[in-house]
Amino acid sequence: MPESRMRWPDDARVAFVLGIAFEAWDKRKPSQGGALQSPLPKDALWKWDWSTETFREFGPKFGLKRLLDICDRYHLKVSLPVNGLSCVYYPELVKYAYERGHELVAHGWDQGERLYMLTREQERENILKTIDAIVKVTGERPRGWSSPGVRPTDNTIELLIEAGLEYHCDFHDDEMPYPIWVGDKLLIEFPHQYTINDHRMQEEGTRQEFFEKFKDEFDYRYKIGGENPTTNNRMELMAVIEALGSLKRRCRVVVHTDSQYVRLGITEWLPAWMQRGWKTASKKPVKNADLWQRLFDAAARHQIEWRWVRGHSGNVGNERADELANLGVESVSASDYSA
Repeated sequence: MPESRMRWPDDARVAFVLGIAFEAWDKRKPSQGGALQSPLPKDALWKWDWSTETFREFGPKFGLKRLLDICDRYHLKVSLPVNGLSCVYYPELVKYAYERGHELVAHGWDQGERLYMLTREQERENILKTIDAIVKVTGERPRGWSSPGVRPTDNTIELLIEAGLEYHCDFHDDEMPYPIWVGDKLLIEFPHQYTINDHRMQEEGTRQEFFEKFKDEFDYRYKIGGENPTTNNRMELMAVIEALGSLKRRCRVVVHTDSQYVRLGITEWLPAWMQRGWKTASKKPVKNADLWQRLFDAAARHQIEWRWVRGHSGNVGNERADELANLGVESVSASDYSA
């Protein structure tokens, strides 16, 4: 059986991407989305919330360039989710970021226009307009997509593949990139860890407290990265293997999981992997093949229905599993993760 583990160069524990979103709202109408203060009442005589409108102009006027200058100082390259309207309203600033080597990620046409309010054809037009706007400013097509509000639709994956994009950043179900196949077409998912995000960070605290939250998140990821980046996937697989192993007789089972890696692996990818001798379609060794073999053997003894649930969305069983997993991590001493 092929070696299933992957390791970062030099046995690094963590790989991470810094992201700076450069978003824009349609200036012809009151902008949609969260207000800086409480939203205006529905019966307000004036519909433009100038507190929020002017707040959103601070980034293009001052904030973004300051952040990019800091990146220059420390030789950092970041991913920059960019709306199509950002390219229309602030082309020189978008070009400024691009020329410094930062990667522009297509982020929808208008930050106030949510994809879940669009038909399939309207969403297709949104995606293509956004790509074209970035090309017009930079001369280069973006390779990836992040939906406005990180809220894709049932159509998004297929439309991104149709548009020729290579990756997508909207899901929250893993800590490692993973493949999504639509027929013979591949899109790579770069899961979006929502713990460090503007909505969760901007409300309160000093600049030092803001920094400490980032540092704490990095320290935690570094700690649990002791097994290297397949850790989360291996734990997801082990959870199902152990659960099925606890059954003493053949059963009809419904497995609920928030991991598309587990669900798609066992229901779609596994037969092809085994037929190719534990190789992927690109002829590379399957990661975690030792655990996939164990899961295949354990699942064969039962009649199983595999159900995916969205993580951190209020599902009682999923929330309880997450609590137990966090307790398990916290119970392990730091010395157990020493390099």
